[in-house]
Amino acid sequence: MKVHDHFFSLGAVVLALGGVAVRFALAQARSDAHTAQQTTGEDALLGLEGDDTCGQGGEACTISLLQRSAAALTHMKVPTAAASLHRKAAVGLVEWPLARPTGFEDGLPVEFVQRALMASWACVAFYMACVAWDIYKLYRLSSKPRDKSNQINSKNDGEPWSAGRIWMLCFYRLYTGFLAATWLPYVLAMEGETLWASNQALFMGTAKLIYGLTVLMNPMFGLVGDMLAEICHGAARQLWILLGIILSALGIMVCLYAGPRKEFWFYMFGITLWRLGESLNDVTTEAIVPELVPTQQFAVASSIKAASFLVGGLLGYILLFFMAEVHYTWCYFAYLGCMFVFAVPSLYLLINDKQAPRNPFRPKDTSFSENLWLSYETPATLEGGFPQMCFAIFMMSCGTAPMFFFLLIIRDLIGVHEEVPLQQDFAIGSVLFFLSAAIATMLDVTFGDRIGPASRAQHLDAQALQELTPRSRKENLAKVKTWENEKVRRLIVLAVISVVYALSVCSLPIVQLLPTVSARLTFFYPLVVFFGGTFGIGYSRFQDLTWRLLPQNCDMANAMGFNVMARNFGLGVGNFCFGALLEFFKVPQVAVAVSTTLTTTTHGFTVDAMQSASAHQVYEKAGYDAMCFGCMIFNFAAGILAYRITFILPKPEED
Repeated sequence: MKVHDHFFSLGAVVLALGGVAVRFALAQARSDAHTAQQTTGEDALLGLEGDDTCGQGGEACTISLLQRSAAALTHMKVPTAAASLHRKAAVGLVEWPLARPTGFEDGLPVEFVQRALMASWACVAFYMACVAWDIYKLYRLSSKPRDKSNQINSKNDGEPWSAGRIWMLCFYRLYTGFLAATWLPYVLAMEGETLWASNQALFMGTAKLIYGLTVLMNPMFGLVGDMLAEICHGAARQLWILLGIILSALGIMVCLYAGPRKEFWFYMFGITLWRLGESLNDVTTEAIVPELVPTQQFAVASSIKAASFLVGGLLGYILLFFMAEVHYTWCYFAYLGCMFVFAVPSLYLLINDKQAPRNPFRPKDTSFSENLWLSYETPATLEGGFPQMCFAIFMMSCGTAPMFFFLLIIRDLIGVHEEVPLQQDFAIGSVLFFLSAAIATMLDVTFGDRIGPASRAQHLDAQALQELTPRSRKENLAKVKTWENEKVRRLIVLAVISVVYALSVCSLPIVQLLPTVSARLTFFYPLVVFFGGTFGIGYSRFQDLTWRLLPQNCDMANAMGFNVMARNFGLGVGNFCFGALLEFFKVPQVAVAVSTTLTTTTHGFTVDAMQSASAHQVYEKAGYDAMCFGCMIFNFAAGILAYRITFILPKPEED
């Protein structure tokens, strides 16, 4: 299948996204206009807006609020769509800058919501223009002949990158860390309290399962991205990031609209759209680091990438602590802002007209369905331990559920039931987790002997070795031996770290043995520090070894898309299974806590304050014991799988 055959489908995607954006904007305009008409139009419908009736000369209005309400309920009519749009245009373009709106919408000030949405739509429009430019650039360059002198360095033996440039390349990980830290453990817990209060844990697991299912498309996205990168590496990688941002932004705004209005299926559709966009981003941001950074800096780059993710999570928990009394929908606007801003450094470094080298092992002139199958089959059959490492990462990800159920653990296992203290203790514990993970990762890089060989030193066949001089042959074999021994040593260390991490996960339920809440919290925080430190080291080393086990001649985005699919699918499956497991341990005869925060929904209802309430225990402590024990088993299995890779690595021949 020729690469430029994809341009028509890409153009159709852009047009479809534009149509969705316009349609959603019009629907939102109708909703806002309907709300504005209902909350400000009673006087107009009742003939009470004139100065001679109310407020003339500073006099008090003679019409009581009760009379206005009764008359409004009797006579008020729903405006037509045309009248709503006309009023929206008049209010939004003329009156709004002069007369600031008051009240709350979806738990946040109306003025903030309006301005944030305007800025978000402006960013979406700008990124769609960038998408159109990248598609045009790829189409224009597709007719030019290939030039080997204008290709990126596929051997990863170029000049070392500065730490600042590597940070810029990994900068988008700040957003993904912020998202991972706040979306599932906090935002979904709050949304589940509203949308599916009787099955809160199952709701969280279902949303995460959608996340895991959408990443099944990662290998296909990666393969198409690799094929486009053979035309222009920079434009192809930028295109996938930009499309991912646009899809994610649309999904976030759908969730923002559907959540407070309790539209369950529309909210799930928003999550699906959102996670598809994140899949496009993941396959690209995961591929650009091993594509561009020299091999000798893989350890440093993997640590910076892990640290970026952890710092983003740390930022999210700090904000959760200081915004404990702000409605949780602020997180959606934070996701939009971080996504639009944190992608800029990576997009800047991808400005180039170079071509990615062709994969000599990829079949030519194959159909799209054949390429679709190969996008999954090829990375799953690569030699050298890469598929086995992906399976180990899947098992490790299945065992990370306690990290995403922190809020429920603090509520049910420790016994913090007041809403504001619950969120603050959740933020403190999560900050300690991510801070210890980031510090442990940095210490591991500094003192853990993580700098490896400067070359991949691939094996040469017998004929190639015979063509070398005896000295060159000896040097090549020495490099190969060093490279393979380095892999074995790192795999053994990773297996040990996986076992230690498994024990740290299993130690969390020990806090229930202490008699008081304060004692449980005091003991819980050191366990969280140990839990976070082992997770940070393990996460960084898994990433480092994944890159080292990749063959040199492979489709990088396709292979890393397969790796990300394994990791995120494990997150989805693990969280869904353990969320469903908790449903078997519900506390009997206890009413599930209702939503403790009043929000603006349709019908123009406005609330100016939050309701303080208690969050009762929902799940038994035995449910969390079973969760942590199951996660320990998964991490033991991940360590065993990583160790078994040492037996299948090729053995370099002695001279």
